[in-house]
Amino acid sequence: MALDGLDATGKWNPSALEAPDITSTGHNMGMVYRALAPLNGMIAQHGTALAEAFKDPKLEIDNPVKLAELSILTSNFNFGRQFQSNCLKTFRDTTGVCIRNA
Repeated sequence: MALDGLDATGKWNPSALEAPDITSTGHNMGMVYRALAPLNGMIAQHGTALAEAFKDPKLEIDNPVKLAELSILTSNFNFGRQFQSNCLKTFRDTTGVCIRNA
């Protein structure tokens, strides 16, 4: 019985994400960068929105609506950073297992 991802000889068939990027020039970015780079932009948007909210000199911190907005912005930013960190740890751990078992 053949396993998914293995060819008839038992060798691994790399997916499009795992195949080296030979079309782009000027960088030597690996699979982890290509997989997680889109997250950076999304997390940066949340961080920028949060920073802009705190820059307001007339910030009404005692206003429940404004406090809720700030809580949501902070939660979204923290969630994004945790997600990014967990993805990187998963890649690191998976790579370590693959190297040990090779």
